[in-house]
Amino acid sequence: MKKWNIKNNVFTTAITCTLIDITLISAGTLGLGNIINGSKVLLLSSTIFGILFLSYYGIFSILKAIKGIESLLVHGDSKAILRKKLLLLF
Repeated sequence: MKKWNIKNNVFTTAITCTLIDITLISAGTLGLGNIINGSKVLLLSSTIFGILFLSYYGIFSILKAIKGIESLLVHGDSKAILRKKLLLLF
């Protein structure tokens, strides 16, 4: 979506996201959850997909944040400073 937004298609992106949200919310309120809960295969596959997606998203968000911290460092021993900041987080 980043490349698509670069072309100044903000309105089209907003409409697309809105329509997808409406579709997913409607599916949820009209009983899609009951269908998924009724099928062990659908429940297991959606659970595994959710775990994999959130793990992927979380790992790459952390890596992107670390890369952003490195780009902010200008002077001094940047690796030592970065290590100290990361140790403070954990």
